[in-house]
Amino acid sequence: MPGHVAPMAIAHIRTAVEVPPPKLLVHHGMQGQLLAAMEFSNSTTATLEAEFPHSVRHFLLIGCLAMFLGAVVFGFMAFRSNHKTPETLTFIIATIATGSYYMMYSGYGVAHKETGDGKVVLIFLGRYIDWLLTTPLLLLDIALLVNADVGEITMLLGNDILMILAGTIGATLLNPYKWYWWVIGMVFFALVFIQLFGFLSKIKDDDGAFVQGIKVLVMVTFISWCIYPVLWILGSEGLGSISLDLEVGLVCLTDIVSKLGFGFYLLFAVVDTKPGQQAESTENERTSLV
Repeated sequence: MPGHVAPMAIAHIRTAVEVPPPKLLVHHGMQGQLLAAMEFSNSTTATLEAEFPHSVRHFLLIGCLAMFLGAVVFGFMAFRSNHKTPETLTFIIATIATGSYYMMYSGYGVAHKETGDGKVVLIFLGRYIDWLLTTPLLLLDIALLVNADVGEITMLLGNDILMILAGTIGATLLNPYKWYWWVIGMVFFALVFIQLFGFLSKIKDDDGAFVQGIKVLVMVTFISWCIYPVLWILGSEGLGSISLDLEVGLVCLTDIVSKLGFGFYLLFAVVDTKPGQQAESTENERTSLV
């Protein structure tokens, strides 16, 4: 009949419509840019075959498998030690990182950002979710070892969370606003490590092996965390002067050092040297034998 479209034709038209890839739309002006951080399309999955080089997927898979193996080891140690705090925290850290890497490997937690010159870059929001959850736990490990009080722990973790949030906001914005947020994040970064290095004075009279172990943990954390803001500048969030696979590979390697390297050194070289820890371990062994 004239004016009547067959149902099959309608179905064909519907299936022919292409769904655009997810975009993180970026507008000019501060208000527009803040709104841009919230404007996603219905899908949050990047088209991996078209936009992820194979090397990027390989690095994300390596990160996922490494964190998974770490989570298995830390989880075993946590259950064997009756859920002691250091073992439990390292297990949770590695487990969260495993989920984050698998999410990004699958294409989720990855958004498109359209820059001012019309170029579209990929922003790995999954890594910011990871850091927002895991970095406070890493710092909590150190704070508990040096017997920091509640106020000190609150200040340390609060500055860390504000640092990650500033970097996340900056990653979604354009020039010049993203650089303002990078600077704000670095201010909180400085506050975190001023406090961490201050913890060393709290334990200066403790056993030499324990003090040395805490120094190593603080330095591993400081050096590895210094790499992240540099990669932020050089990578997709900042200047875009390095390739995506190099950026992802370096972040993956740094994550392995800052999480798994930190965790293994903490559990195998530091925890048992804490004053009073050896006596507690001996008592636990006696209790388990009885």
